[in-house]
Parts: sequence; C-alpha cells; structure tokens
Amino acid sequence: MKIFLFLIQFPGLDSILFQMKKLGYLQIKLPVLLIISIFIFTSNALAGDDDNTYIESYNSKFSLRPSVNINRLSLSIYGGETKLIDYLPNNSNNYGIDVSYDNFGFGLNNKIPGSEKNEDTRGKTDSDDYQVYYYSRKFGVDLFYQKYKGFYSKLGENSLIEGEVRSDMKMLNTGMNAYYIFSDNFSLKAAFKQSENQKKTAVTFLLGASTSYFTIDSDRSLMPLDYDSAPGKHAGYRGGKYLNFAVMPGIGIIYLPESYMYMTFFALMGGGVSYAKSRTGEGEDAKTTDIYKVNAKYSIGFNTVSFYIGSSIILDFTVTSQFTGSTVKVGSGLMFLEFYTGVRF
Repeated sequence: MKIFLFLIQFPGLDSILFQMKKLGYLQIKLPVLLIISIFIFTSNALAGDDDNTYIESYNSKFSLRPSVNINRLSLSIYGGETKLIDYLPNNSNNYGIDVSYDNFGFGLNNKIPGSEKNEDTRGKTDSDDYQVYYYSRKFGVDLFYQKYKGFYSKLGENSLIEGEVRSDMKMLNTGMNAYYIFSDNFSLKAAFKQSENQKKTAVTFLLGASTSYFTIDSDRSLMPLDYDSAPGKHAGYRGGKYLNFAVMPGIGIIYLPESYMYMTFFALMGGGVSYAKSRTGEGEDAKTTDIYKVNAKYSIGFNTVSFYIGSSIILDFTVTSQFTGSTVKVGSGLMFLEFYTGVRF
C-alpha cells in the first residue's frame, strides 16, 4: 500500500528558477526568514475558526474521499541553463482513499494492475509514498515520505547519452511543508480538502516553509557522457545526500463562478539553503549552497453539503547548485495528479 504525495516539475518552471537567481530574488538571510515564518505560523495556528460571511463549517466532521491518482518523483540534471537529462519513474496509476476527521487526515493508495508503461524500454519502478496532514482554516502542515527504486532516462538538449533503464537508481525524499494564510476570509481546509464551505470568492497572500532530506543513490554515473568526461567535480556523479530548508511567499485564490462550483489556485516561489554531500568520481564533495523552489496547485470541482467531486494537480520543483567550481545543477521534481469524489458524514 502507498499513501499519496504530490508535487512535480512542469514545463518552463526550471527557467523561472534560473531567472530568479539572476535577479537576486530572496537574498535575505535564511535564518531571519525562518524566525519570521515560525513566529507567524505559531502565533495564530491555534486561533478559533469562527464562521463569517465568507466561510462556514460543516456539521459533519468525517470525510471519505475515493480517488484515482498519479504521483511521480523525478530528477533533472542541467549544464548551466540547458537541461541535459531527466530520470523518470515508470509509475502506475493508483486507486486510493483519503480519510479525514476535522483537521487531520491521511490517504491510502494501491496500484492499478497493468497501468505501467512498457517495461522493456522504461524498466520497473518500486515505490512507497506516505503522507499525513493537518489543515486548520489558516494553517496547514504536510508530513511526507517517498522512496523510489528503478528509473529510466529521457534525453535533454546537447546530450550524447542514449536513453536507458536504470534499475540501480534509488531516490528518497522525506520532510515537511507548512503553510500560513493572512486573510480571515480564506479557508485552507476548503481549498485543499473541501472540509469547510467557502461561500464567496477570496484572495490571500500566504507564506510557506519547507524542510526535507533528499538522497540519490546509483551504482554508476548519472551524468551524460559529454559532461562525464569534462573537467569539474561533477564528473562521475552517482548521487548524494541533501538537507534542504526553504521559505516561499505566495498567493492563493478561491474562485466560485457558480454556487456549487469551485476553482482554486496557489503559487509559491522562494529559496533557501542546502547542506549537500555529493558522490562523484573524485569522492565526496560537501558544501553549503543555495536552492530555488517553486510550488503550485490548481483544482476544480463541484461541492454540496454532503458530497463533492473534482480534480487537482500539485506541482513542485527544487534546483540546487551543488558542485564546487561547476555550472552543473541538479533539480528534483514531484507531481500529484488526482481525480476524486468525496462524502461527508
């Protein structure tokens, strides 16, 4: 069994991150941002959720949410701003159920048999995904664990390597995301899990914070052949261990075009620091470096007092400049795409 997670790379997201770096976006020292974030998160996290003209609570506290979903953890390697190669899992589609009571919840998934792509060209991926979450009206936390084994490569620009199956490759991603919204007329519970009723369209600024432990492991180099033979500490790169911290300001929108229809959109962009220890042909290369991070979510659906139906996609991408004296960068991407129905009781 697997519990779903979310987040992934989407087209153009990597170029946004590189432009953020060029412009010097978020140059404030990370400890200052973290202190501000912790103060904001804790000061109002346990405040009462009083109903108003924008939001009302449901009498039903339990919710069951069956779904069909896809999740994916991937790796991208760049030379400067050019993508060299992607490593992708051969994921199956999943069927699952989300169970929640009031602010707490978790989800369980199982593979849909036969939904994997051609294993001759993409290999086989074994994966475990776990998530537990807490969402109040203004504050939310996701705890996650992802472990994948078995990937295949997809060529980027200017690469001499042929696409191949990498059954030796493993990735682990575990950590926490936290969110705080500033508007009293906006509900995270309504936007993320449909566990409150948002009665009017609303917009809010929000602040996100993320901490994660990310590892990559393989038996041989993950670099394209032309970069593997070039000088630099990236040559022979086989993986590493990364402890990441990031802060992300953003905006959230709930749009209600009809009384029973909802559309939500969230976008957060920011950065932070990574304590990186990479394994290359020269041994271990340890350093503290910067990271750039984008997180986004879009959902659409229909909602009544006891029943709801919809779809959502949650996307995330993180880039780190981890090699001393090299323009090579590594980016990790995550995705969660879901089609769901739900009932409250």
